[in-house]
Amino acid sequence: MGYVLIEAYGGDGNLKRDITVSEAEWESGQLSLIDDEDYRREMGIFKIVSTIYIGTANVISGRIVTSYDETGSLISTEEYNGELKMVKADKICYDKSKAVGFYVVAVKSCDTGLSVSIEMEFKNENAACKFEALLLEYQEDEESEEPSVLDKRAEMWRANSYNENFLEVSFNFDALSEKPYTVEVSFEVLENGAAADTFKVTALGVYAATAEIDETEE
Repeated sequence: MGYVLIEAYGGDGNLKRDITVSEAEWESGQLSLIDDEDYRREMGIFKIVSTIYIGTANVISGRIVTSYDETGSLISTEEYNGELKMVKADKICYDKSKAVGFYVVAVKSCDTGLSVSIEMEFKNENAACKFEALLLEYQEDEESEEPSVLDKRAEMWRANSYNENFLEVSFNFDALSEKPYTVEVSFEVLENGAAADTFKVTALGVYAATAEIDETEE
């Protein structure tokens, strides 16, 4: 077993607390920093960086960066491999609007490139969602020209038949180059055929599958 360095940051980016624990402690579900929303809210913690080391050596096997809102609730997760390349990004939103209760957008390295999975809960029946998902070139420099569109998916979704208020869908982008990509998903939520909400979710700098990426099954 290795060990984990946990660093907790406030909204101003200043380090508020750092501890080192075993992997077993980190995974125990009993660490206030990781598992207690009330503790994070009271301490004013908005980001936690957990760096996992192999055995007793200072060799990084992975890193997980989690971000939280002012209530201490999780709003995003970034997972990195031992080379500190991002291989998964989750974006989470609670009580999004009058139309959408919550959504989760997950972009993850997979055997064919990048997999995208989306969960969404509608607050009302007779809801549907149009989406457009773009696979883009990743540009670290914000002043660069608009990134090139490498692939695109556009569909209309309706909630699952077994639950009229819940939608779940997944698809893959073929992207095997050893470089990061950006995935951008635009949503238009409809109620009774009329637009009820629009929003966009972006995952920046996620690496596609390569021989070096060691994925862990959830």
